[in-house]
Amino acid sequence: MEESILRTFVEKLMFFSLISMYIISQDSDIFTIFLGICIFILSLTMDFSDSIKLQRGAFILSTIICILFPSNGLYTAIFVIHAVHLFGLYGFISILILIVNPNVLTLLVSVIGSYVILRSQYDKAFRMKSYLIQDNLELERQLLVQRQQFNQEETLKQMEVATLKERNRISHALHDQIGHTLSASIMQLEALQIITNEPVVEKKLEQVSGILQSGMNEIRSTIHNLYDDSFLLSQKMDEILAPLKEKVQINYQNTITDEIPIDLKYNLITICKEMITNFVKYSNGTSIHLFLLEQKSYYTIQYKDNGNKTHNITPGMGLTMMKELVEKHKGAMTLQTTNGYDIFIRIPKQEDNHD
Repeated sequence: MEESILRTFVEKLMFFSLISMYIISQDSDIFTIFLGICIFILSLTMDFSDSIKLQRGAFILSTIICILFPSNGLYTAIFVIHAVHLFGLYGFISILILIVNPNVLTLLVSVIGSYVILRSQYDKAFRMKSYLIQDNLELERQLLVQRQQFNQEETLKQMEVATLKERNRISHALHDQIGHTLSASIMQLEALQIITNEPVVEKKLEQVSGILQSGMNEIRSTIHNLYDDSFLLSQKMDEILAPLKEKVQINYQNTITDEIPIDLKYNLITICKEMITNFVKYSNGTSIHLFLLEQKSYYTIQYKDNGNKTHNITPGMGLTMMKELVEKHKGAMTLQTTNGYDIFIRIPKQEDNHD
């Protein structure tokens, strides 16, 4: 930006200097050169000032000077060229000021200079449009890569969820069928031990009962290993928040039990992980409030940070993914960016989701 302003200033200064050298060679008086300097300064004001009132004021003063002092000749061309630079093609109407003091050379310089300015503006607009197209293509490419990555992670997650569900099914079957059968057998053997009067039979029954009890213990151990007790929501959340605890202030609470469906548990973790990732990448906040609450009919996630880099809230892959995961469970998500990110998610409890 600064380089562009400097280049524009140098170009205008060189153009003004060339015209001044020509006018001086024509034995023009000091007052004409002074008027030219005034027009040059006013033209710079029109180009570089951010104030609309100041730009319009400079334009009006330049117009008055050109009308009251038509003898300034080629300096009028500077006024016309800057009007074109400021107002585009409509600025070329300012060339009508030459009616006050018609001059072929001034007209020629004004037309050529205005054409160069308009051509430069057109080329600049074309380049900006090209850059914008390239940026959009790059953004689409990044979103596509993120989408593919998300789909791969989702596939792996579904495979892991299916594996855990099958393991749970097997563990329940072992517990409900084989476990109950062994328990009943052990109880019957213990009853036989009580009523038998034969020491040899009693000893054999004790041995068989011991073998069955040992098998029962092994089945219980197998069931414990198969079941997904190791996959705890609270444990995963602690792992996600751990890297931030020394860097930002965290207000965290979780009342959701581990009895929820496995796929919902995975998705809650994925959503929270995405929230924290967005905070680390795009926010310069110093505090996070995160609440995972289990209510009578709903699961809710309330997230709030105090970051101030929320000007770019166009839904990216992260927010889109979060929204899709929420809608997968027939939930709803709202997002506000007044003072940092404020996200509220509500997912209804569904009986058919439980394993």
